[in-house]
Amino acid sequence: MGHAKAERENQEKALDCFEKAFAPYWRVNGRLPSRDSIIHKLEKFADPLAERPLAIVGFLAGELARRLKDYDKARRYFEEVVSLPFLHQFTSLYQHIYATYRQMKKTLGEKV
Repeated sequence: MGHAKAERENQEKALDCFEKAFAPYWRVNGRLPSRDSIIHKLEKFADPLAERPLAIVGFLAGELARRLKDYDKARRYFEEVVSLPFLHQFTSLYQHIYATYRQMKKTLGEKV
């Protein structure tokens, strides 16, 4: 608290980590990549993420981008996460992610 520059630097570092963790999972032609493709893209000794942690990592990347005022990046992450085919299974997580995304759009004056 009271160290805006250090806070921003730490948020940027955290965003970079979340982006690296989420990178192998971006949809290709509207579809999630295959497990083999994901494993091939993972950093050495990394394990694939399960569904819920994947949604959380993508959401946190979007939320950090939003806080850093990179709204285009935040939008890309939020849209990617809300379109995950399994997200609806995690009702409270889905509601939280969607509400955050909606609030960002509303704040930016976009149609919700």
